[in-house]
Amino acid sequence: MSPKKATEAPLTRYRQTFSGKGSFGEYLDVSRRFGKDKEWGVRINTELLNGNTAINSNDMEAQGIFANIDHRDKKSNTNLLVGYRHLNIEGGARWFSLKAAAIGKEITKVPSAPEASKNYGFDGLAKESEGYIIALNHEQKMNADWKWFLNAGMNSNKLQRNIIGASSNFVIINDKGDVSNNLMSTQTVTKNYYAQLGINGNIKTGAVNHDVTLALDKAWHSIEGAKNMYNNGSMGSVSGNIYSGLQGNNVWYPSIETGLSSKDQYWGISLADTVKYKKAQLLLGVHKHNASVDSYNKITGRVTQTVGSDALCPTYGFVYQPDEHTSLYASHSENFDKGTIVASKYANAGEVLNPAKTKQNEIGFKYANAGFLTSLGIFNIKQANNIDVYKGSDMYLQQDGEQEYQGIELSVNGKLADKWNFMGGLMYLDATQNKTQNGTNDGKTVNGAAKWNAVAVLEYNPDEKFSIVGRAMYTGKADIYNEQLQTPSYMTYDLGVNYKTAFNKTPVTLTAMCYNLTDKNYWTAYGNNLILSSPRTLMLSATFDI
Repeated sequence: MSPKKATEAPLTRYRQTFSGKGSFGEYLDVSRRFGKDKEWGVRINTELLNGNTAINSNDMEAQGIFANIDHRDKKSNTNLLVGYRHLNIEGGARWFSLKAAAIGKEITKVPSAPEASKNYGFDGLAKESEGYIIALNHEQKMNADWKWFLNAGMNSNKLQRNIIGASSNFVIINDKGDVSNNLMSTQTVTKNYYAQLGINGNIKTGAVNHDVTLALDKAWHSIEGAKNMYNNGSMGSVSGNIYSGLQGNNVWYPSIETGLSSKDQYWGISLADTVKYKKAQLLLGVHKHNASVDSYNKITGRVTQTVGSDALCPTYGFVYQPDEHTSLYASHSENFDKGTIVASKYANAGEVLNPAKTKQNEIGFKYANAGFLTSLGIFNIKQANNIDVYKGSDMYLQQDGEQEYQGIELSVNGKLADKWNFMGGLMYLDATQNKTQNGTNDGKTVNGAAKWNAVAVLEYNPDEKFSIVGRAMYTGKADIYNEQLQTPSYMTYDLGVNYKTAFNKTPVTLTAMCYNLTDKNYWTAYGNNLILSSPRTLMLSATFDI
């Protein structure tokens, strides 16, 4: 994350927004530099959001404040970021799944998406969380070529309320769109700590320049989960139909206590060398890590499973620029998952899945000329295949072979003509499952992965004050439940205008933006889950530079 640092010129920017059916937002961005040489900087950002979104009877509240303090001189740079955010959402749930046992029987197709403005909440259905972050970065020059650095930080997030259908969604049980499943109420507390110490320097060997970095790092992570999570009907159920609405049955809201669910530690050492020679640049890097993951019984506090791992992960890349317009590149990277801890929504919550590597390869080129930048990349990614497995009405997270993503991505952006700008992208993705148990799902599409995605943005600037922007986005069909069903493709459009003016000599930017212009109803596949689209949403804003 790159924090917003104080700008050279003083900045006081106030922004008001209105969106949906009655959601009002206020945002303040204040930036100042102090000292003889403006060596000290302070930047504060605040957020206050409250009201009804474009979804019927869906209320959202958010409050946040972030402060960034930095100091710089000839030999050092220091940055401290602190922040807090609180979020409360009442109703408006959009996550659904299909009853696995009913597929091919009561469910023969993905039901048509209902009206996106429908609210599937009921009294008490809510999600509330709060969290804070602290991050410190420091660089200290030792001489003209070498410096040492320190990066450290922590963040904490508490999910105070989370009342939703069991497995975190509502279950559709037939082609008519009927819904029936139990409710779940839980809390989680997540804490992360990180520290890194290293040195960086430049070494010249003749015409070759080396940029070398050596670093030691360590991270800690812990999760507290609900001791008495209710998800077996003991706090009620939900029923109804996606087209006519849902209702809660015999709903009551228990008091939740949390207990330690998991702890993990990670420590490693990395060495990287960026080699530059004339028109070529080579990156050589390696990271050695050790990790330990402990899963706990939340009630007794005892360790139930411990998984240790270590790995050597290389990274290398090559860039060649034959001329000022063209860049050719190739890269390989590896990173290691120390072992996924199964979340509370699964029947095997707390289990630690096997550690696994993710490997990524990419080759491509970039060409810039006449105000246009064109990029073409071909990639291959392999990672663990962590999938949802249904046993009766219970859902388990299990590791089954690997997922392989192969694709090609093209992007173009630049100036079409005087006053006209264009940005577009097209991606083809072939995502398959390999090495699955007994070869059952070998060659089948990764659940929720669409083969085609595209975006096109056109901007018109008739003068310096006025601009009009239009955007079209396409998402192709996606297979779910191991190719038993398929979500339809969809296209959405956004349209917006910006106008720069002044009120009593105060510069003001007025913006009107309409998302999902045609009010398209559609499903987005996420694994085997179905996420209902957001309805047409109008957002108005006024930004004042005081």
